[in-house]
Amino acid sequence: MKKSEIIDILLKKRGVCIRIKKAFYTDVEIMKASYKKLWKLLVDKEMSKGDLHKKSGLSSSTMTKLRKGEDVSMEALRKICVALDCNIADIVEFVPDNAES
Repeated sequence: MKKSEIIDILLKKRGVCIRIKKAFYTDVEIMKASYKKLWKLLVDKEMSKGDLHKKSGLSSSTMTKLRKGEDVSMEALRKICVALDCNIADIVEFVPDNAES
């Protein structure tokens, strides 16, 4: 269970005291997408990133995002899966984002 901080708020309304508890999670782990599986799959299929770009019809900006490990749309991931005849779990996974620490 994650640590949480409980804040008690006392509200007085018409002479009645109401206690509301709110939980704020302090240990939320930030995750990011990793495309290492995609790059390994391209090697296994003897394809270059340029080949993927042409076969999938992705824009050059989306390809740049993939190379930089940035988020891309679900539509872009779908196009890759169709082009490579694979499932989304074969090309992307979520890993802890240690840069947020």
